Amino acid sequence: MPMLIDSYRFAAVTPPAIVFGGTGVDTSNLTTYSIAGVSIGTATADRYVVAAIGGTTSAGTRTISSCTIGGVSATFVGRINVTASCSLEFWIAAVPTGTTATIAPTWSAGMLNCGVATWALTGLTSSTPVSTATDSTPTTNAEDVNLTTTIGDVIVGATLSANATNRTFTWVGVTEDADFTVETGVCTMGGGSFTTVSSESPRTINSTRSGSSTDMLTISANWR
Repeated sequence: MPMLIDSYRFAAVTPPAIVFGGTGVDTSNLTTYSIAGVSIGTATADRYVVAAIGGTTSAGTRTISSCTIGGVSATFVGRINVTASCSLEFWIAAVPTGTTATIAPTWSAGMLNCGVATWALTGLTSSTPVSTATDSTPTTNAEDVNLTTTIGDVIVGATLSANATNRTFTWVGVTEDADFTVETGVCTMGGGSFTTVSSESPRTINSTRSGSSTDMLTISANWR
């Protein structure tokens, strides 16, 4: 990644690198999932893996109490959920070895299904995100989240649509990396990423789905 010149700090900035890994799904009715063989990119000593983890529930709000990525305990980043419908969370872990990993979240109660998407981040100054933002507007087909970014920040965005068949997503503010069905007719997820080339306050991340459904969730975060 080439250096960028930050006009606010008048300094050369070598931004972190971000690479999309892959996706995985499990449609079992479980509380603890173990989704194996998810791509996490090239092994690197300073690699962190961000996992977007989502799914739907038949009743009650669900949250993830713990998660491992490639056997490494992950740290909670952020979440958004809708009572008795769906949940979407970000978790991050330092995983320097391997090109695939098992993503193993433990939910607070049983889920109908679970989907994951991963991104590999290297060159971070901190594994703690600069900011996170969420949106949940179930009656609309588009959601906006706003982040405050500095040149060279890396952004991850994820979205989930519940109770709809094979929805796809169009992104503004990040480059789309994934559109995938977690369970046909029940849950669809998507995600994107971006490296900023200017400082913005805010940078708006927008996800628009291809049709209506009961609920929609979107979450984004940025690191540097």
